[in-house]
Order: sequence, then structure tokens, then C-alpha cells
Amino acid sequence: PELRFYGKSQPLGGPEYNTGDALAGLLTTEQAVQDFLRILRHTQDQLGCSRDKTSKDYCPVIAVGGSYPGFISALLRITHPDIIDISYASSAPLLLYAQDVNPNDYFELVTRTADIASPGCSVAVRKTLEDIHQTILAGKDIESDMSFILDQAEQMNICVDHHAFPHYIGSKEMFAQEVTMVVGQNFADFNMDFYPPTDESTTMRLACNIFQDDSLNTHQKMDGIFRLIDSSNGVERTHKDDCFDLRSQIPDGPHGRISGSDWTGLGSGSDARSWAFQCCTELIVQTGFSDKSMFIPRPWSLEWLTEHCQMRYNVSPTPTHLVDKFHFDDLSQSTRILFTNGLNDGWSLSSILSSPHPGITVLNFPNGAHHSDLAHVAPSDKDTTDIQQGHRDVMKQIGTWLEEIEQEKRQD
Repeated sequence: PELRFYGKSQPLGGPEYNTGDALAGLLTTEQAVQDFLRILRHTQDQLGCSRDKTSKDYCPVIAVGGSYPGFISALLRITHPDIIDISYASSAPLLLYAQDVNPNDYFELVTRTADIASPGCSVAVRKTLEDIHQTILAGKDIESDMSFILDQAEQMNICVDHHAFPHYIGSKEMFAQEVTMVVGQNFADFNMDFYPPTDESTTMRLACNIFQDDSLNTHQKMDGIFRLIDSSNGVERTHKDDCFDLRSQIPDGPHGRISGSDWTGLGSGSDARSWAFQCCTELIVQTGFSDKSMFIPRPWSLEWLTEHCQMRYNVSPTPTHLVDKFHFDDLSQSTRILFTNGLNDGWSLSSILSSPHPGITVLNFPNGAHHSDLAHVAPSDKDTTDIQQGHRDVMKQIGTWLEEIEQEKRQD
């Protein structure tokens, strides 16, 4: 099932009604947890599963998820161990939502992963972004004069039609900031999909090839990366002169921006609007660009986020609300949670990488990316050996826990 306010799950009737005031109190992690518990009860009744754990008709419950759903999977087991028997949480960023992270770590790991994909990639990316950034800022020192901005946009094959070019970009500083943010956010996506790392067709590898192509000038490299972004999102450019629409990087709703509440990328459309709201309230994503990353340095700050969220939804972030309420920073009393992480994934640094005690199992995959063990395709011979072994280890661990649950039932 989809989370409320995503996809077809529209409690208020449709995305057009999902204003900040309407979403407040309705689009929360706590509500999502309660939704899943209700769905679980409904499913148990449909299957004829008893809710009495001592009954022969009791069906053990396993919560499974990757990324934010992985966080919810773990949270279900932490907060409702009497209902959820086992959690399998892949790439679950508990430390991120506990605000126990260094904001610079994420994009620094993305940078290191780019060099794994293609040695020297990070240097090439940084040089291109610095060149385009400096070129834009060296233009006419007249914020109201859009001619220079639009000329630069056209050279990168960005759509400059009045209806396509974002209206809020009215200065060269804002244009430089947003154009380079597009690159950073999409490298975050490429990083999550960087599996298997030896595959020459990963978007990370293809992106590096563009920036490392010495036959292209700076503007052509930017055009190339924008074309790759379109193709990776299923946007076909049928003509050579088709342009890149910056609006494809902006969520729906008033005051939408490329630089939004999640600097790793929000996407576009109504789902992105819902995610942006969650990142403006309780799912605070601390990710900034340090000088050690391959991107233009830009520090993350709660002050910037608060100002943005006030403008966007008339809400203020509450960074520690979730961890104060659910205490998922302390796993000492939790058991039967399986955490898995791909170590090439930027989010691995905000996940549980070591077991705090024997009741928690952690599997780390050196070749894995974002929940590579819970991919959208079935396990195959194309999987790396560590992921193949991981699948066996996952099944073995869950099987062991299921046997324990069965023994406990017989003892009762």
C-alpha cells in the first residue's frame, strides 16, 4: 500500500486540496504507522489469522521496507513489538531522523562513489560546476536584466520559454545556485542506483563519462547531464534541439523551488509536494555541500530550512520531534530487527552500521547501493557476491527468528 497523500491514497480527495494547513496533523509518520497497523489488522482478518500469539492460527508479522519505508519498518517493531514480530529494514536512515548526522557526510560519500564509478570523475564534475558557476556570476551585474541569464540557459539547452522558465529565478545568483543544485540532487539519485558498481550502464558511470569528455565544452557538458537526467526519468527528447525543463525538478504547489526541503532531491508533481511537506515538518534531512565534495560548497542550516518552509507551507521544522516521541535512538530494548546497508549508498552513513546487541542483526554490503538487497527486480546472477550472500543471510536470519517465535508459541 502507498503512504497517505502519495499516489492514489488521497484522504482529502485529491492533490489539489493538499495545502500546508490541510496536511498539518494528517501527513505524519505517526499517522503512517497507524495506517499500516490498520491495514495489517484487515489483512489478518482476511487471511483468517488469529491475533492471539498462542493460537495455532497465529501468523507471524514481518515488516519489510527500504529507505523511508525501511525506517517505518523498524519503527513499527520498536514501537509495537506486541504486534510486529520481525523487522527487515534496508537502508533505513534512523540516525538521519534522530538528527545524529554530520550534514556534510552524505555528499562527500556521493563524491567518493563517483570516483569508484570512474576515477577522476569528482575533479571533472567540480571543474565543470565551478566554470559554469563563475561564468554565470561574471555576467551583467543587473539582477532585473534576464537577458544574460536566458542566454546562459539557452547555451545549456534549458527551456527559456516564458511558461517553462521558473519565475522565481530572477538573478544570476539564484540561477547559478539552482542549476548547480540540479546536478547535486541528481547525482544523489545516481548514487542510490549505483549497482552493480562494475556495470558500465549505471547512471553514475554515464554521468561521469559526460563530465570527463574533453571534447565537450562546459555548456555542452551541462546539456549532456540534463539529457541524461531526462532519459533516466523516462523523458524522451525526439529532436536534437529539445530542451531541459527546469520545472521537472520542482514539486507542485505554491512557492516551489529546486532548492527545497530535501537537498538530495524532491522531484516534481504531487508526490514531491507531499515529501517536501514531510521534510519541512518532522523528516528533517541534514545534507549540505562541503568543500570536500565535488559540488559547489553550500552549507545546510536549520535557519535556511525554516525560512523556506515558512514561505512554502507556513510551517516550521521540528527536527527532534520523532526521536523525542519514539526514542528510536536507543535500540537497547529492541530485538528481531535486521538492518541492511549498501556501503556505496550515501544514506548508509545515517543508518545502523553495527549491531548494538545480539538481538539486532546488521548486514553491510561493500558493493551495495540504496537497498540493493531489496531491489525492484528479483535476485539474479547479475547480483554481486556480497548481495547474493546477503540474500542467503537474510533468509537464514528471518528463518531463525520465525523458529524462535514458533517455539515461544508452543511454550505458551
